[in-house]
Amino acid sequence: MKQISEKEWVRGYYYDSILLPYGWKTLEEKLNIAFESYMEDGLGPAKGARLALNSGKQLYLKCFLLDNNDQTLVFSLFDPNPDYEALSEFMSVLDVESRLLLWESPLIQHQTYRLVRQDDNSNEFIVGEYKWKSDAEFKMRQLTQHIHKQIYWIEYAEVG
Repeated sequence: MKQISEKEWVRGYYYDSILLPYGWKTLEEKLNIAFESYMEDGLGPAKGARLALNSGKQLYLKCFLLDNNDQTLVFSLFDPNPDYEALSEFMSVLDVESRLLLWESPLIQHQTYRLVRQDDNSNEFIVGEYKWKSDAEFKMRQLTQHIHKQIYWIEYAEVG
């Protein structure tokens, strides 16, 4: 993921939002980006940053500076062809579990991710199914932090 200029920004349409438990200062450090100050129509002072994900999708991070509280960050996806994968990729980059989200739009259509384990006898077991890839990745990191013979991977769960 990298920060992009206004010139590189492709104006798409607004897709969806989630509220993150981070303020803009935390994300500047975590992502090595710089937020720009601007005035949001009707809402007053705000901070924003344009980003491009490795997949090429663009997103915009906004933080409204209401009552000097910069601890709620709105992630908005603007793209001509938005998809759930961009949201999931962003959550993974931030290493955010969905339980930390303050809100997510009911319009977000989730994919289901399955965490699978293979034991040393080549038997496969479903560890769990998750609506965010970042949740499956977090669980996999927990399970693989100690040396053992099991192999773990994440795959799309077939729905329907």
